[in-house]
Amino acid sequence: MSSLSIITIQPLLAFLTHLLVIRGTYSHCDKRLIHTGVSEEEKQSILDAHNKMRQRVALGQINGQPQASDMMTMTWDNVLAAQAQNWATACTYTVHDSHRHLEAYFVGQNIATRWTTRSPRSFHDAKPSWTKDAMSPWFSEHQMYNFEPFTHTPASHYTQLIWAKTTLVGCGYAFYEERQRFTKKYVCNYGPSGNVIVPLENILDYAKNQEPTIIENMEVIIFSTLNLTKNAMGIAVAIIIMFSDTFISEITLLLRSLENLRGIDCERHLERNAGTVKALIPRFLSTK
Repeated sequence: MSSLSIITIQPLLAFLTHLLVIRGTYSHCDKRLIHTGVSEEEKQSILDAHNKMRQRVALGQINGQPQASDMMTMTWDNVLAAQAQNWATACTYTVHDSHRHLEAYFVGQNIATRWTTRSPRSFHDAKPSWTKDAMSPWFSEHQMYNFEPFTHTPASHYTQLIWAKTTLVGCGYAFYEERQRFTKKYVCNYGPSGNVIVPLENILDYAKNQEPTIIENMEVIIFSTLNLTKNAMGIAVAIIIMFSDTFISEITLLLRSLENLRGIDCERHLERNAGTVKALIPRFLSTK
């Protein structure tokens, strides 16, 4: 079994692309904003930190991970930064901004939140500590990546940060107080988005592996066949459409149900569940 076509969604692409435009529907912060924004110096520092970390991965300096053949250099993007800043200053408890995607491409997002009950003693206490609070914790997740497909969740900040084809980054920051609790919120948006659900070898775009096909900048990922004799999660082809946290979680749960399946059983299971995946697509569209 080399490949298996499960779902044909080409007719939906134009309509889906039309849906994926940033709407700018951010809630107004109902907390006391103390400090917001990213300075020019901080922008450069954030960008340099991203590229330095990506270079370490590209050169094979991370223990247990091979070199990357095509790690792109990141540049700062003001549109992504404005999005990230809007989400940071919304002061919401919602994990991710579901309206962040652009018409040209999907947008990835990393968020870090730090809080304390100690009041800031000076303006310096309200300023961000990007490396300590956000960048280093995101990058340290490489220790939790175990090279198995669909185990990306504990390391998703790391995989987005070092995604080979992601070339743009923009970040925002907010420091606010609510009921004597002080919160620092860090948000970075990435384009084009990473974190398609594939093994790390594909994430780093190694020449020896076939990278996923991305249809017209949609996050519709067609997976290559995995070696069924070596990997219990032998999934021939699966399609993930990353539109909302709810939608992606339902599809991910479906795929995770394929654990411990091998050979023809896996193929039949995929065929039986293709209807479930198809049914989710119009149901999702009807909610937009």
